Amino acid sequence: KAILLNPEFYPSFIARGIVLYKLGFREESKKNFEFSISKNSLTELSNYNLGILLLNDNLLEDAEGLFKKLIESNPNFSEGFYNLSFIEFQKGNLELAEKYILSALNLKRNPETISAHIKILETRNEENPSDSIYKKIENLKKEIVEGYSTSKLASKYSNHLKKQSSHFLKNFPLKDQLVGDPILLSESLIINYGTALYSLDQETTELKWRLYSKFKYTSIYAGNRIYALNEKFLEQIHIDTGKILWRLKNLNFKEIHPHALGFFALNESLGQKKIYSYSLRGEIISELNISFLQSPISFFDGNLFVYEKQRDGIDFRIYDLGLKILNSSSLYGNDLQDLAFRFSDSSACFFQSKYAVYKITSLADISKSKDFSNPLINVFFDSENIILRTDTDIFTMNKELKQIKKIRGNVKNLYFQKYSYRLQPDSKLEIYNSNEKKIWEGSIPEVSIFSLQN
Repeated sequence: KAILLNPEFYPSFIARGIVLYKLGFREESKKNFEFSISKNSLTELSNYNLGILLLNDNLLEDAEGLFKKLIESNPNFSEGFYNLSFIEFQKGNLELAEKYILSALNLKRNPETISAHIKILETRNEENPSDSIYKKIENLKKEIVEGYSTSKLASKYSNHLKKQSSHFLKNFPLKDQLVGDPILLSESLIINYGTALYSLDQETTELKWRLYSKFKYTSIYAGNRIYALNEKFLEQIHIDTGKILWRLKNLNFKEIHPHALGFFALNESLGQKKIYSYSLRGEIISELNISFLQSPISFFDGNLFVYEKQRDGIDFRIYDLGLKILNSSSLYGNDLQDLAFRFSDSSACFFQSKYAVYKITSLADISKSKDFSNPLINVFFDSENIILRTDTDIFTMNKELKQIKKIRGNVKNLYFQKYSYRLQPDSKLEIYNSNEKKIWEGSIPEVSIFSLQN
């Protein structure tokens, strides 16, 4: 209506351009912005919206010209600098991208712009690791968490900072002697005292729930439920409440392998080795006989990986929930005599050889990391990354076996390897690393579990 009344009134064309863009009419939207600019070439909104339209169409050079024109006519328009930074980042010009984002931050500081600076710094740090860049990244994340606590980005970065600033030691008081190792979950610690299970809060160490049994629990396992074995039954227990959801007769189960849709149970009796597949409700789906030389691993997506070690590698098969073969293959090589399973995730398992890491997916696809110059002592998963340790260095890489980065700084402060805990008669706790070197000692008032972090 405004355009009909005054065809020269350029703000109406801006408004119509925005509406057309939202409706998906990109060409018509573009014409309206261009017409508005022809009537007033200095209008911020027309140049900005047309620049965004061009940017979304991946016309980087055209968008760059508009945004440069925009900051020339209005050097206080922070969004122009922000989008120029994005364009340079896409082109791989990190130095210029950082220059533009710093200009945007000087004009207008908000979580999104700070996060863009973090992304640029993280990319720089991947290409050329630097302690000073790493500190800048951590400080910017802290700024978002503390200064913009209600933003979505604050929630994202608070979890990261929480991991980075975790305690060296966390004390979990015990009531009695333990049976097996405790299970440390994301929010709780599950402790087996034999005739009782305790759940302690990860942060406060306070009791969340306890569960008593007249039959001694011999082992516990955790997936999205807790599975507790005693001499009579296998019980499924809710992680948050400690409520027993169901109870099955124990069929000589030796191991439980939980996954998202249920669990696999390994039975050994009368010279036979058998795997049962169960649903989340405890209903049996199928069973499978395997040889005593074969070892099962559960993928979290509900598939089963069964492998058998050979002299120079492994033979393996992958089964579905019904224990029917999906895929089978083998992995052999001159350097695979000591190939060892390390961990599995939702749909892949990871093995370590002397100099490399191998990934096998549920589709039987095999990939390999680069060969490291020094022998690998250990490989394991730490929340988001794979951690690799040699005699002299610690490395991280992603689960695609790429983006390998050497960890800089004081390696003594990075406690990824397994530890042994020794409680002396005078209540002194000593902690030793895998090389039997004592790294910490201190007096404690009672027998405790300690969670070693960072």
